[in-house]
Amino acid sequence: MRRILFFLLVLLFTVSCGTNSSDTFRTLQSISVQPGTASTTVGHTAAFHAMGTFSDGKAEDLATDGWGVTWNVSSTMANPVNWATVDANGVATCINAPATVQIVANAPSWECKSQVCPAIAVALVQGSADLTCN
Repeated sequence: MRRILFFLLVLLFTVSCGTNSSDTFRTLQSISVQPGTASTTVGHTAAFHAMGTFSDGKAEDLATDGWGVTWNVSSTMANPVNWATVDANGVATCINAPATVQIVANAPSWECKSQVCPAIAVALVQGSADLTCN
């Protein structure tokens, strides 16, 4: 009876998680924001994108894989949003100059493409690049 129960549990787990490699659980290890540095003038834009490196060794553009990347501006200066802004697509606009700010991408640390995912706390992984406003 135990063997049958064990077999059914294994079968249930296999069916719910799948055997396709796209149905696996993996974690985001790091984010690299590209380009690493950019420069533009007041009123103009610079486009950034977030590349993720995963626990399976693969690197992917996080925007195209639906990872829920969020963008923000950070700086040691007071009120960094007074110097530059960044939209949901990673396009930054210089508002004032001279200034150098960090364009920051955040994404959840894990992905699960199966119907049954482990219940874990989701941490954010962060990467940044410099934007100089002239």
